[in-house]
Amino acid sequence: MPSIVLSHLSFGYDATRAVLENLDLSFAPGWHGVVGANGAGKSTLLALVTGALAPTRGHVMRSADIARVAFVPQATEHRTPTVDALTSRYDRIAARWCGRLSVDPAELARWDTLSPGERMRAHLCAALVDEPDVLVLDEPTNHLDAEAREQVLAALARFSGIGLLVSHDRAWLDALCTQTVWLEEGGARAWAGGYTAAAEGRAQGRAAARAARDVARAEVSRLTRSAERAQRARAGAERMISTKHRARSPKDNDARGILARTRAEWAEARLGRAAATRDAQLGRAQETLAALPKVCAERGRALTFESTGGGGPLLLSLDGQDVCAGERVVLRDVHVALRRGERVWLRGENGAGKTSLLRALLKARERPRALYVPQELERDVVTRHQQDLLALPPDVRGRAFQRLAALGCDPTIVTSSSAPSLGEARKLALAAGLARPLDAILLDEPTNHLDLPSIERLEHALDDFPGALLIVSHDERFAEALCDTVWTVEAGQVR
Repeated sequence: MPSIVLSHLSFGYDATRAVLENLDLSFAPGWHGVVGANGAGKSTLLALVTGALAPTRGHVMRSADIARVAFVPQATEHRTPTVDALTSRYDRIAARWCGRLSVDPAELARWDTLSPGERMRAHLCAALVDEPDVLVLDEPTNHLDAEAREQVLAALARFSGIGLLVSHDRAWLDALCTQTVWLEEGGARAWAGGYTAAAEGRAQGRAAARAARDVARAEVSRLTRSAERAQRARAGAERMISTKHRARSPKDNDARGILARTRAEWAEARLGRAAATRDAQLGRAQETLAALPKVCAERGRALTFESTGGGGPLLLSLDGQDVCAGERVVLRDVHVALRRGERVWLRGENGAGKTSLLRALLKARERPRALYVPQELERDVVTRHQQDLLALPPDVRGRAFQRLAALGCDPTIVTSSSAPSLGEARKLALAAGLARPLDAILLDEPTNHLDLPSIERLEHALDDFPGALLIVSHDERFAEALCDTVWTVEAGQVR
């Protein structure tokens, strides 16, 4: 049976800090989720497993029956040699996987015009056609619509080798994975089951560890006070002996003086032994506390939004208009209205016109008090958000920086970076937009490129937002948790 074992593995991109340290993990056939905050080392772990990186210390041991390892990255822009090879495959295996993933090899020639979702399906199909022993996927759900997600999920469930899946999609992690590896603070722990089971186990473990440390700290405090009292009593006894010695009168009876002094010395010795015992107990308690695992603070804090509370009940609407993408009409005779307090999930296949509808709603009202964060952020837009944040008045900038920190980013780094990551850019756009009170928030695939802790914080914050929500998302768990109304875009109509 194929297996991969990581033994005492450490890796750092430089000598100053290890990204991963002293990992001991094993992977057997089946799907293994890899989760953690941005920067925790998920992509690094994948590169170590595939052999793209070599460990600084320790070993990655692959069993002899592992012959083929396939890796599908997040980025879909470029055609790879494996995708090129798919265009000339006409065998039964290729036909089966192309059918399962709705991939037409003849269409791959127009790669630049394919949607990101179509490209991802092609990358996955090209990897599965080679029947790898190990399949490693980095965020495969980005850009997949609901139908494609079901197709890909069903195809991956048929894979019989060792699968490693980095994903922010909790439903996928629960449906596929028999083990979830959680990375944080350079370490890793494997939990049986999918993300939900791992999150519950991790929360219980953290609570137990905090409780054990609280008990140990209380014991150290108690013994510290006891040791201090014992030391004070011993010091008092020593002073008493010295005082008695100095205060002896020439008329004192020698026997009576010797007896008193002896009693004082016995008391001092007894108190000295008690103080030594307390010191030893304190030392052991301190060692016990030091040996307990530390509970790292969660990155980020609670995220809050402000609502204007004004503007009337109707916020954004279209009443019979056509919606265009460039010169092409994608939706006809649209009648929709977003009212105060409504929470709407906008669904539809890739290319159906969801993004065009969001933009049309914003254009239909002059200067709406709404935050819109698009699916993809151009480099100049990210730069503008950085500049806008830095130009805010100090008090407003402070609140914006608090929101960046709440999403798990270091504000000083993100606002000065020349190339923020995709996740950092999305958090930057959210923080910049939230610098003012809002009537509505419109988000296009908000969970793309965010780590799971950030998604859960955003979900909790949006749940408390008093204004209107309009969310385009293929993350069903995220959308269903927040929305009570569904608009479906299909065949040029909104229903």
